[in-house]
Amino acid sequence: MSDDAHRALTVAEHVTDVCARHHLRAVLIGATAMAVHGYARATEDVDLGIRGASLATLRTIASELRASGFAVALREPDAADPLGGVLRLEVTEELQVDLVNFINPWTRAGERIAHASLDAPALPLPGWRLSVVDLVPLVLLKLAAGSRFDLADVAELLARHPELDRDALRAQCVTLRLDRRLDRVLASLDTPPDEGPLP
Repeated sequence: MSDDAHRALTVAEHVTDVCARHHLRAVLIGATAMAVHGYARATEDVDLGIRGASLATLRTIASELRASGFAVALREPDAADPLGGVLRLEVTEELQVDLVNFINPWTRAGERIAHASLDAPALPLPGWRLSVVDLVPLVLLKLAAGSRFDLADVAELLARHPELDRDALRAQCVTLRLDRRLDRVLASLDTPPDEGPLP
């Protein structure tokens, strides 16, 4: 592990401790979680997910982190935001820790996916006071995000975990209205590569 990665996880650990004082469970999501589940790729941030924090609580957490010496930016949610706000802590010029608050307090957007993913049992990260979202909740979060990069991440995760019960995953996706995105990913996995001769 690089010095910067170690420092970012140390900062993430501090953030989870602050969240815990406000009765919020923060878990690792995003690229760091993907690495734990066997798919490591380059990233410029460490993402933590929480659910349902009020705007007042987010502001308080930001103030406490600033008082601890961190450079913190708070992106507050509005009615058009699919998230409930994001706190960003600068670790280095190229690396940050993001605390992503699911469930927009204005619209309740993200509520179902937050319950399905962030309330699920998490895995301990060995050697740290950090927890990592499990594989299926991670796939659900990536499908909900829905960009082509997120769907490519889902494809990689599913390819690396053939043991995953895809029927059970699809049933959960139907409930969360993520089944079309999952079907798109599964179709890409079932399409054989073009092995014809080069022109």
